[in-house]
Amino acid sequence: MEEHNKTLQAVLQRAMDFGITFNPDKCQFGVEEIEFYGHNFTKDGLKPNPDKIRAVKPFKVHPKIRITNHTIAKADPQRYKVQMGSRRE
Repeated sequence: MEEHNKTLQAVLQRAMDFGITFNPDKCQFGVEEIEFYGHNFTKDGLKPNPDKIRAVKPFKVHPKIRITNHTIAKADPQRYKVQMGSRRE
């Protein structure tokens, strides 16, 4: 954590040297998790925001929208063969 704080201090100092300012109301320091553009950034990595998942989960996929390998093969057989061939290797 000490190394992280030193790096953060250096970044903030560098920003100040170049006249870059930050809105304190939008800055968060020392938090375990932060939400940004619908994703949660945690110490374990990037995760989707559960609220966003709940919002779209009830929707059903219309059966005519499904795209299958058969549909792709009919549309562009040469490309499909190349893709399938590379997967098998």
